[in-house]
Amino acid sequence: MKDLHLQDFATEIWSNSVAKHVDSLSISKFKIPSKKLMDQAGHWVAVATAISCKPGQKIMVLAGPGNNGGDGLVAAQILHQWGFEVHVLDCAFDKSKTTLDRQNAFKGLDGQIHIHKTPGKFFKLSQGAVIIDALLGLGLKGKLRPGKVRDTLEAAAAANASLVIAVDLPSGLDGDLFAQEPPPLPAHQTISFGAPKLAHKVLPSATYCGKTKIYDIGFSASAIKESLDQEATLLWQLDSKMMSQLNPWHGLAPDSHKFDRGHVLVIGGSKGKTGAPIMTGIAAARAGAGWVTLACEDPQNLPSFLTWEPLYKNGVIDPDALEQFIQERRVRSVVIGPGMMSSPFNDKLMLVLQKLSKSGVSFIIDAGALDQIAPRLKAFPLDASRCLVTPHYGEFLKGGFGKGPIENLKDCSDLEAKCQQYGISLFYKSASPFAVGPNIKGNVLLSPYTNKKLAKAGTGDVLAGICAALLLCEVPAWAVGPLSHWIIHAESQRLERQLGASILPIDIAENLNLEALFKT
Repeated sequence: MKDLHLQDFATEIWSNSVAKHVDSLSISKFKIPSKKLMDQAGHWVAVATAISCKPGQKIMVLAGPGNNGGDGLVAAQILHQWGFEVHVLDCAFDKSKTTLDRQNAFKGLDGQIHIHKTPGKFFKLSQGAVIIDALLGLGLKGKLRPGKVRDTLEAAAAANASLVIAVDLPSGLDGDLFAQEPPPLPAHQTISFGAPKLAHKVLPSATYCGKTKIYDIGFSASAIKESLDQEATLLWQLDSKMMSQLNPWHGLAPDSHKFDRGHVLVIGGSKGKTGAPIMTGIAAARAGAGWVTLACEDPQNLPSFLTWEPLYKNGVIDPDALEQFIQERRVRSVVIGPGMMSSPFNDKLMLVLQKLSKSGVSFIIDAGALDQIAPRLKAFPLDASRCLVTPHYGEFLKGGFGKGPIENLKDCSDLEAKCQQYGISLFYKSASPFAVGPNIKGNVLLSPYTNKKLAKAGTGDVLAGICAALLLCEVPAWAVGPLSHWIIHAESQRLERQLGASILPIDIAENLNLEALFKT
């Protein structure tokens, strides 16, 4: 699977700039009438609203000055024609900023639709109603400032509506930020067009969007391609249906032996901390490795199918013994770090890793081994195609990869440049984990599958083991983190249905069934 490409199992997520460029090019270059796009957008907003409404519910539309407001006005007209009681609050506070299509949509409203110029009565009628937030959409950059827009949204939030449906984004969200303060009016549903946007998919921003639905309104395919081609950094998301077709062990011959599957070495487990490397080893074996060896200081309670190798000398890893064992026992994938309380690395050990990575051995550096690893990697860069680091936020800081959280695609681009320098791919573990690396230059791969029940000690150890097994199949290092995360998500759902109880990471490690998960 070394020739794996993003398009094989992932789809694009649009940034604000891509979305705006697609819209603009579709109209100006590819001659799709802007009214046609707005009519289609308003139609789908109306459909989604009608499906969600209860009989007799009022529909309250916050109509901003731009084309987002125009979408809301078109929806208001359609919903009125379908027999709903519709009220519109005209939020074009500065008439000079209204777009032509929005002006025409406002003129096209039926005279029987209730138009409100001031918010007082509008919000009194909003209790128990459905609110359509078509105020800003993708129009915000940065934080929402105090003023009429914020006041309106806060009043809407206090109106005790039963359902809030946002058009494109809840007003007050910046569509390009991973993390930001909650908008004044979070949505239960968000209706958007063309493709998901970053804030729809990355937590915590995605929390404020509720359930997101994407509709095709007829953007030009050429405009989409041109807009994506011009973007400096693209965000991609794993596609579950596409993923299920990619069996990493599909090419294994019927007469294969353990070395064809591959030998994984797990190094970790400070004294009294052997549970983590054992879980990593179990996960690697269950995910398909032909042989798994553990090297830890205190080899207690090892499962019978895991072997132990004494690679420690006076409490530290012996670089010469490590190199000899890897070469003689044909180890192809090494995990360093589960259960470690401090970094094991010195210059001699880094030299051995550098030599082995250039010879084709894959490495995953995780957990305690990440402590101050960045400066060591700068001095001894590895091979990014087969070397992966897997930090969560705390390990990201301790490792020296950055001084704060990753907040946007520009931060991802800066991180990619560091990965290029260090010779690694990086899988950033979080509620919305993603991978960057020089081998997917200009791209970020997101795993959008979240299960808060797995926010438990040990999940990262299981992930490291699955990553190690996938590297045996020559899955590129940039892909193994997101793929392993998806495997854990899918298997946790299966086990919850099967066991009927909350599961532990060890349950996933011991019950991995990749043959059932993949369809080929």
